[in-house]
Amino acid sequence: MSSEMTIHASGNRAVIGEMLAADAGAITDAVRRKIAEFRQPSPAPPAFSPVLPPVDPVDQIKRLAELRDAGILSGSEFETKKQELLGRM
Repeated sequence: MSSEMTIHASGNRAVIGEMLAADAGAITDAVRRKIAEFRQPSPAPPAFSPVLPPVDPVDQIKRLAELRDAGILSGSEFETKKQELLGRM
């Protein structure tokens, strides 16, 4: 028994004629499975973890000293951070 299949996609229409009904059913099932797979949410991408270049503690202490001299950091804030950075060396 022959059958005809009409496919509608993106506003277009395609007609496939003269095919066996069993083949039309198999094609229809395959297309429906692919559509169902496509509609399932994709797994979340891996979290972005930037790799930062190592920071030279001496350079960082110099920058903190500039902030202290500009009045942005207090003397005690500067000393606390400086001791922390020196402890990493």
